[in-house]
Amino acid sequence: MLAMRVTAVSLFLVFLAAMAAYMTRPGEAQHRDVARALSETGRMTPELSDSRRLFDDFFVLTRSRILAGGRVQLDCWGAYTRFLCMGEPGSAPAPSGSGASLPGASLPEAYLR
Repeated sequence: MLAMRVTAVSLFLVFLAAMAAYMTRPGEAQHRDVARALSETGRMTPELSDSRRLFDDFFVLTRSRILAGGRVQLDCWGAYTRFLCMGEPGSAPAPSGSGASLPGASLPEAYLR
């Protein structure tokens, strides 16, 4: 009896998490904004002039890719309004001084929440 309740509660919590992920998944416009912000700050330098953008929606998460020169320049996954982007590092200078900077400190405020 207890095992059935634990299973039911667990399934309900998984359902709630999936619904929250579906309702808060970022769209293509947000992916473009993140790619632009990463490019402007120098953290990533995708070659946007001769590039192809791909966007995939997997219902609970999204993925965007920028392809140029036959290879992936920037690959971003989005879920729960957050992003994980991988790609070739830009030419931004390394931070100097004793204080460490946060990885997303220069991104727009909306993407840091």
